[in-house]
Amino acid sequence: MSPSDLDRATLDANYNLRAAVPEHPAYFARYEVESGAFRQRAQSRLDLAYGDGPGQGIDLFLPQDPAPPLLVFIHGGYWQRFGRKDFSFVAAPLVAAGADKSIGDSGGVTPLMHAQRRGYAAMVELLK
Repeated sequence: MSPSDLDRATLDANYNLRAAVPEHPAYFARYEVESGAFRQRAQSRLDLAYGDGPGQGIDLFLPQDPAPPLLVFIHGGYWQRFGRKDFSFVAAPLVAAGADKSIGDSGGVTPLMHAQRRGYAAMVELLK
């Protein structure tokens, strides 16, 4: 079965994670607290623009290693909620393990692929 075989109500129900996880506000609150704490203590380069749009930014979290591997995290959220600042907490264990962790916003569905390509190119330049 493909998504095109499903009616609108079924599709909406499958993409409504807030309805499927009634305790979601507690998760969202934890994301905010943990991300804020990590942003305060991490060695980082925040709010790096890779385009002109308000959603075209990168946060780069740096480990102690001067030549670390790079891991890129592109947040989900169906372009309805959240941004890179809300998911900074995801970087904490990865940076502790020695990886550069970059979290980027794409600026929406339509420009997603072009924005990601610009974002990746910007990350490469930032790490030179």
